[in-house]
Amino acid sequence: MVTVAVMAIIAMMAAPSFINIINKSQINDDARDFADHIVVIRSDALLKQKEQSLSLNGADAWIPKDKVEWDTNQPVVTTITYNMMGSLKSDNNLCFILRHKKDSNLKAVIITRKNGMVIYDKSLNACPNDLGNE
Repeated sequence: MVTVAVMAIIAMMAAPSFINIINKSQINDDARDFADHIVVIRSDALLKQKEQSLSLNGADAWIPKDKVEWDTNQPVVTTITYNMMGSLKSDNNLCFILRHKKDSNLKAVIITRKNGMVIYDKSLNACPNDLGNE
């Protein structure tokens, strides 16, 4: 009986850590999935030598899963488009932030550069002030 009580106390102390690990995993999975989708769209543009787009709203859009959402403090970009040379069709580099619905401190930052590079940086919680201008 004492052993069961001790195990229950240990489990209750460890539960918040497990929940945090699960939340981090959920946001990392969505961020990786989003970055992978961007890379696939760019690759398709290069291979097909034709402009390709990834929609972020609408019926065929990429949307985060149940536990993750777009950070509403970010400028709204509805489509990511790459030209046939694999360059981002945008005047500027783009930055996207995903955040966990239950823990708004857990964020993932994905940066798309005009030259086609996609960066998912786990250490960032906000878009850098200078995204560059290449």
